[in-house]
Amino acid sequence: MYRGYTFNKHVQLASGFRYNCSSRVSKKCRAYVTLSNDGKTVVKAKGHTHQPVQYHVTESAHFVTLPSGKSLLMYRGYTFSRNTASCNGFRYNCSNWLSKTCRAYVIMTKDGKNIIKSRDDHTHEPTKYHITNSGFYMRMR
Repeated sequence: MYRGYTFNKHVQLASGFRYNCSSRVSKKCRAYVTLSNDGKTVVKAKGHTHQPVQYHVTESAHFVTLPSGKSLLMYRGYTFSRNTASCNGFRYNCSNWLSKTCRAYVIMTKDGKNIIKSRDDHTHEPTKYHITNSGFYMRMR
């Protein structure tokens, strides 16, 4: 992270490493930074075409188990299914990704302890769950 923006390692140069903006594809941002070989000095930086994403660390997320044995991430009352691995951790899509075309997601560190990025604009209300005596979460209809 540099000045509120995140970058992905792109290529090694004689002067160091070039990192492209993490929003290169989604927001067509051509911003980049080049770090010196010691990894500390910013050699070049090019401007962004968007505002930085708001990041936060939270402990309010937790994993819940359904009677089927499936594990979901619960965050702010919504559930998320693990989708893909990223360089920083794992991406979890809203459980209603397909049924309600909800594009909300969470990226959680690989150790499962912190959320490092989220998109919270759900297209629906949170699903209601009942916790059984055995600790399972059952969806209420």
